[in-house]
Amino acid sequence: MTKKIMTKNDLKDGMIVRTLDNALYLIFQDKLIDREGFIRLTMYSDDLRHIYHDDWTITEVYDEQFERLDIAFLVEGANPIWKRCPPVVEMTVSEIEKKLGIENLKVVAEKE
Repeated sequence: MTKKIMTKNDLKDGMIVRTLDNALYLIFQDKLIDREGFIRLTMYSDDLRHIYHDDWTITEVYDEQFERLDIAFLVEGANPIWKRCPPVVEMTVSEIEKKLGIENLKVVAEKE
């Protein structure tokens, strides 16, 4: 991966994107296109999150060029040029205790 930040303006015709629901789309003429239809890029914020459907948020971008529209042939193991990093979760010990439903949690270092 070469880019830490990817924006809508970085998307070019011929790129392939993967969404949160693991669907693949071809970028073409300001649309995400697959066999069932398309999603307009105007429905995305600049950080590639879909305005209305979280599942359609773009999580990976591939700079693959295809001669045909069957993007199912995305090479297995192809490396994305950009991948959305999962958000950092910060929690206190008491928040972790509550989330896990346990009391008296003690955090210890991993044994090597």
